[in-house]
Amino acid sequence: MAINKALNIINIPFPIINEWLKLEIERKFYEAIVHLEKMSLKQRKLLLVSTYMSLISREDFYLSRKGKIMEAYKLLNNINSFFEFMVHRYETMEFVAQMINPHPYIHGRKDAIKNCLKRITETKLEEFFERYTNLTENKILLIDRFLRGYSRYAEIQSERINGPEEVKKFARKYNLKVYPCYLACWWEEDGKKRKNL
Repeated sequence: MAINKALNIINIPFPIINEWLKLEIERKFYEAIVHLEKMSLKQRKLLLVSTYMSLISREDFYLSRKGKIMEAYKLLNNINSFFEFMVHRYETMEFVAQMINPHPYIHGRKDAIKNCLKRITETKLEEFFERYTNLTENKILLIDRFLRGYSRYAEIQSERINGPEEVKKFARKYNLKVYPCYLACWWEEDGKKRKNL
């Protein structure tokens, strides 16, 4: 006689659920490391940057501390060093898992940012990301929105759109199309924030 009892998660003690979640994070982390090992350095860097820029709430995130995300970025050259840096915290292990298999909402934000970042050469990407990580959180959020906006308008070409000269210089420096940059800039409704771009 087989007992057919549905698993009722509400009746499972919290410590057991907590440990199960930790095991799941570890499993996904190790799978992600295997995937990262097979990728080129440029692909790894693009994944790390786009995943970080796609996060919704970074205030208390370990990698948001001064210099930590840049340290992780530089450690991508050696996957074993990167592994050692990320394996000590569940939040960083989950971040690595999100690099490979993100939540659908993060996946959409990540794709939008990747469409923009793919146009930037590897050396310029490193320069851009270093400057990006030294900004205040408000400016970082502004840049994140700008890059997602750029992807939204990337296919639009028009000679009738004008914008600040700084946007044009930024576009040329990082090999981006000028007009989508103008549109992404004008998409920002708040004039003060637009000026910060």
